[in-house]
Amino acid sequence: AIEEGVNHMWTVSAFQQHPRTIFVCDEDATLELRVKTVKYFKEMALSYRKIIQGNYLLNSVQG
Repeated sequence: AIEEGVNHMWTVSAFQQHPRTIFVCDEDATLELRVKTVKYFKEMALSYRKIIQGNYLLNSVQG
């Protein structure tokens, strides 16, 4: 549902086309994903946290 395109065999894959879809899964659920897919999403989560923390610090200094 995450690694390949939209497929009629996996209807959940249609969520890939929605601009605000968030897939949440634990480590065990990622075991069958490709390593590069897991790395990509972990790095994306880390980048997102840094952006959020930066905005929080900026707002607290300005506020």
